[in-house]
Amino acid sequence: MKKSAFLITTIILLITIVVFTLQNTILIRVDILFWNIETSLALLIFSTFSVGALGAIIFLIPTIFNLRRQITESENKNNQLIEKEKDRTRFNKNSPA
Repeated sequence: MKKSAFLITTIILLITIVVFTLQNTILIRVDILFWNIETSLALLIFSTFSVGALGAIIFLIPTIFNLRRQITESENKNNQLIEKEKDRTRFNKNSPA
């Protein structure tokens, strides 16, 4: 069920991208400092989006690694507490009442 929903969503997204690209084929001149670039509007929007997404990913990489490290530390601490609790219950069972 999840695979078919993913497939349908992907197909709809691809159709939307194709329609958008076909409707935005006009050429636009972009002046960046000393360069003049003439490209289609769709390619310009796609490139701008891609650069922004890549920048966001690069910006978030340190946060992702930090969170993974915190998860690992928390799991290790949790395992240590579980072992201590097992030892404590074993000790209480073995001690005379």
